Amino acid sequence: MNFLFSRAVGIDIADRSIEVVELRCRGRGVQVAALGRAALPRGVVERGAIKDRPALALAVREALRSAETAGGGRKKKSSGLAPRRIIFGLADSQVYIHSFARPWSAAPKGDEATGAMILAEAREHIPLEESDLLLAYKILQRTGMGLDFLIAATSRRLVNDWQRFFAELGLTVQFDLETIATFRGIFPESVERPVMTIDCGAVATTLAIFDRNGLRYSRTLPQGGEQLTAAVAAALKVDRGVAEEKKQAVGILDPESQIFTILLRELASLKDEIRATIDYYERWSGQKIHGLLLTVGGSQLRGLVDYLRSNLELPSGIARSPFIKQPIVYLEAIGLALGGLGKRDRD
Repeated sequence: MNFLFSRAVGIDIADRSIEVVELRCRGRGVQVAALGRAALPRGVVERGAIKDRPALALAVREALRSAETAGGGRKKKSSGLAPRRIIFGLADSQVYIHSFARPWSAAPKGDEATGAMILAEAREHIPLEESDLLLAYKILQRTGMGLDFLIAATSRRLVNDWQRFFAELGLTVQFDLETIATFRGIFPESVERPVMTIDCGAVATTLAIFDRNGLRYSRTLPQGGEQLTAAVAAALKVDRGVAEEKKQAVGILDPESQIFTILLRELASLKDEIRATIDYYERWSGQKIHGLLLTVGGSQLRGLVDYLRSNLELPSGIARSPFIKQPIVYLEAIGLALGGLGKRDRD
């Protein structure tokens, strides 16, 4: 692997936590140099948008300050991280992904025609005002039939807000996409057969499909771990803290448990949405999904991998990074830092 920089720091800011990873080049490989994490109270960040700047600034500083060096199988205390440049992933819930194809007879000729076609496609399929639209695109592949395109779009105001926030902390920011960074943290090189990642976060779940050309399809569902916790709390008439403990302790392993029944009822709609997404992609692309990988929060629900494997009849497992064994919560931050090193091909 060839890299443009010798070290990079990735910062993953979710609605309930911050993860920081520093990667350094070692020869032709990469080593995790430091890891840091901080919790975020409810209401500081909501669905990828800043709601409480002072509280978020304190939490980011804490995550950087508390970072520990990683090496030799153990973490050792360090004086923390003080980067000047960081790589940050825009939340899936704030990014719109759209794939489409054009036959050779209708393929645009030249950059100006391509830009006009991309903008027209975005106007039709992405629910943002044109004045607030920030677009990027790539040609996924050239086939005998024509060209396959992928558009990624987000709010210009949102990006500017994050840029100002990091500038206030004295940090220069490079933006990336959460889904792509997470996948990069699992597979530094491309995959040969299509695979779906399932990122069950606190307030939303993102389904993303990758093949050897990179990201092909993505959608975010308004269902997350907190919805499962709320269902347990309501059914058992306990507070959220107790409900979360019971959810994690029991999961969906014991059919005789009331927790099992509650969670299974809530998970049915998620399972149906995953199945519908797989069916849509396979019809659209003509390719079969060959496996499912759970990332971050969803991987911690006991029995979920077996539930998906059984109900969707696909090989299913928990995502792993070749750079670190545990914990899985650092996957996205690792992928962000890899992008900061210049490892961005196949995105």
